[in-house]
Amino acid sequence: MDELFPTSIQGVNPNRGLTGSVIEIDREVLEARMNDYYSKKTDDQLRSAHPGLFEDWAGYDPKSVRAALCSEQNFSGTKIVPYLLFPLDSRYLYYECEANLLNRPRPELWKNLSDNEFLVAVPQPRRYSETRPLLAFGAFDLHLHDRGSVGFPADVLHTVGDNEHLFEHQVPVREANLSEAVWNAVRQMWGLEGGLGGKDARTLVHSLFRTCLAICHSPQYETDHKDSLAADWAHIPLPADRALFDELSAAGEDVAVLLNPLANATTTMKRLLRSEASSLGPIKRLGGGNVGADDLILTYSYFGAARGRWRPRSNQENESASDYWGQPGDLFLNEKVYVSNVPERVWKYQLGGYPVLKKWLGYRQSKRRRDQPLSFQEAEVLRGMVQRIAALIVLHSTLDKLYDRATTAPIRSQDLGLV
Repeated sequence: MDELFPTSIQGVNPNRGLTGSVIEIDREVLEARMNDYYSKKTDDQLRSAHPGLFEDWAGYDPKSVRAALCSEQNFSGTKIVPYLLFPLDSRYLYYECEANLLNRPRPELWKNLSDNEFLVAVPQPRRYSETRPLLAFGAFDLHLHDRGSVGFPADVLHTVGDNEHLFEHQVPVREANLSEAVWNAVRQMWGLEGGLGGKDARTLVHSLFRTCLAICHSPQYETDHKDSLAADWAHIPLPADRALFDELSAAGEDVAVLLNPLANATTTMKRLLRSEASSLGPIKRLGGGNVGADDLILTYSYFGAARGRWRPRSNQENESASDYWGQPGDLFLNEKVYVSNVPERVWKYQLGGYPVLKKWLGYRQSKRRRDQPLSFQEAEVLRGMVQRIAALIVLHSTLDKLYDRATTAPIRSQDLGLV
């Protein structure tokens, strides 16, 4: 990957806690908090209202940081950006690059954030599921993969002008994040046109990102390359056949949509799950009846080593048995309310080194959020996660077949100018 895409950026590392500070699930809550931060309220008033902003983290001096920021700038709503914290767990971040408000803000990520996407991966993964990259459409956390995530931007922003030291004369220019040798080789091979700043090169990077997703999410690819993946970046077999490359890119788009919590994945899930979609993940009460807002309190602990409560069971009348997902089961929020039909392979699915559903639930236990229940919106997100993971598991057989075809006649490294 690093030979295909020469520019890479590490993920943001705020190191200020996962809620109550510069990170929040609800955008409006974060906006109100940061408006207070830049207001004329005293530090004591702010500490009382928002203690998370005044906790000492990693050498962070809350008072001096606030004084420095408030003396030079005001609150800016444009700095509140979507933030992929963990797989399928998107929040909002107040992205400030100055005065150490964030521990590692990665200003180069901020510079390249607008209208861009990032293929997020790791070299030398420590866990099996960390071999699988994700596609981020905004800021992403350093520990989106537990090993430490690195993002390859699709476009790289450069500034050119008469005088590089005079910002007012600099003009931003976008170029495809693609090795020039690779671009020249593929351009000639497939009859493409222009330079790295042209439409064809930038379109090719987006297709290559999705091809990488399709290959790396193939279970057979993971099995075949387990040892090499633990020692280096993923090596991608790019097919010489353009039609097969387009098939891989289309399959990778399915992966990207399913793993993007900000994308509407309804059409993709229905196509892959068909009639089984409606039976996966509805939230129910034991004994029947409607589920109210106060019923959604998450009392079982799924954090860290806690096991929560996933209970296996047999298929019910409206559920079709599937070899894709294994043992049927229910996932409990509390003693009376549960997420119905969460099959075992969906429940145990891991990405980035984390069990995805367990990780999401772990940070939303009632004791970690002042006894607040899940909102109806969060309940819908949880059901959507069950269906997204189930659809991705269904897609695995297609990805295996495409990977197998790609290995029969791949482009050689020397043909791409990489040797």
